[in-house]
Amino acid sequence: MAGVDALLEDERDRLAGRAGYGGNPEHKRSPSDYGLAPPAGPRPGKTLCDGKRAILRGEAVDLLRAGLRRGMYSEQRGGLATERPGGLRVRRGV
Repeated sequence: MAGVDALLEDERDRLAGRAGYGGNPEHKRSPSDYGLAPPAGPRPGKTLCDGKRAILRGEAVDLLRAGLRRGMYSEQRGGLATERPGGLRVRRGV
């Protein structure tokens, strides 16, 4: 979660407005539900983020944006906001 140098509310809103969801097919029971192609080399041990129920792309984007607006992010040194497996890292001033 955000630390002492948390983004201001307007910065979080701006970031949330730009946020998108790419997803990783290795973590999906049904990658096509997310507009993703099945992985070429499935890894059965991967944790499924849709294991209990499918969260379609639109809902995933809504949840991501809501989390960003509430300060649910981690900071990264250098660079702009970057997507990475498992989440989004942001930097002040984005």
